[in-house]
Amino acid sequence: MSTRHSSATSSNDSSAFLQFLTFRVATEEYGVELLSVQEIRAFSTLTPLPGSPPHVKGVINLRGVLVPVIGLRERLNLESIPYDRYTVIVVLHVKGRVVGVIVDAVSDVLALSPNEVDPSPDIGLSDRTFLRGLGKLKDKLITLLEPSSLIHELIGTATVEEIAA
Repeated sequence: MSTRHSSATSSNDSSAFLQFLTFRVATEEYGVELLSVQEIRAFSTLTPLPGSPPHVKGVINLRGVLVPVIGLRERLNLESIPYDRYTVIVVLHVKGRVVGVIVDAVSDVLALSPNEVDPSPDIGLSDRTFLRGLGKLKDKLITLLEPSSLIHELIGTATVEEIAA
């Protein structure tokens, strides 16, 4: 996977760029800051947690650590679809927590300069805390998610055992 710069970088310092892993959910492209991505895994069978919210799809055993996995489609109130060969779990490590996020497909690593990232617009939504902002490309916008807020809203500081309770 190569890093795609959104504008010419020959005269710019590449350290000034923010890097995002971009992925597709339904027809939209989203991104999370690359520093929060621990790994990308092919979708595998999940162990469900009875009584958990609909977006908490279950847990995986990741080298001896139980990792809760959420469905981003369900979290974003989008229609659920069957998983296919492009479906992956993006494992995020944020504030000492590890959580998997199911996405339809991984797209690319995108480098944006700070002036190419705008805060999310105020459109009257009561809950926009998991939105970091919008990445501006020449021909489209990418919704940038804030992993720490997304994880906090889902499980806060709860353990896997507490999620199922």
